[in-house]
Amino acid sequence: MEKNCDVRRVFMTLKECQKRIKSKTYTAETCHQETVDLIEAIDHCVGDKAFIKFA
Repeated sequence: MEKNCDVRRVFMTLKECQKRIKSKTYTAETCHQETVDLIEAIDHCVGDKAFIKFA
């Protein structure tokens, strides 16, 4: 991936959220937004290259 992509930081944020959730016996917190952020970061980095052969 490109050096200017911020996927690693977003991925680490998701992992921290998952760790936080697993450490609690009950929580209403989900990692939904962190997951969406990760998908968007990946899409931003590879979106223009991923489907170039389909164009």
